Amino acid sequence: MTRVFFLIFIPYISTISIDTRYPQFFHQSLHDSAVEITEGKTIGSFIAFINLVNDTNIILNEWLLNTTNKDFKIQPNGMSYSLITTQVLDRERENFYNFTIDAQHLIPPYEKIFKPIRIRILDINDCTPSFNQT
Repeated sequence: MTRVFFLIFIPYISTISIDTRYPQFFHQSLHDSAVEITEGKTIGSFIAFINLVNDTNIILNEWLLNTTNKDFKIQPNGMSYSLITTQVLDRERENFYNFTIDAQHLIPPYEKIFKPIRIRILDINDCTPSFNQT
């Protein structure tokens, strides 16, 4: 189980937690803080749970979450959010994603928090080699 936390000092919310334990294709790189995913994930594929963590009860409809990358979107999912794909993940098109998740509180004092996300796309043999000689 990999948990990534982002701590900031504001009165209402203290953490955005990215929970990567559910997808079997998800694991933390040994070399850096990037998460690694195999290519070929289709549109609408689940990537991770996103949790807003604080000491009090959070009402999800008081928060607006967005991502700064067009290949992913965030959807409410019961008591958390889900990071899902909006494009097929193809290593030949994009091999590394570095973006942020922005959380905006919709009730005064309108806090904003940000969580950096780094995803490395791992290659699968989807482009078989061709040879000109027989």
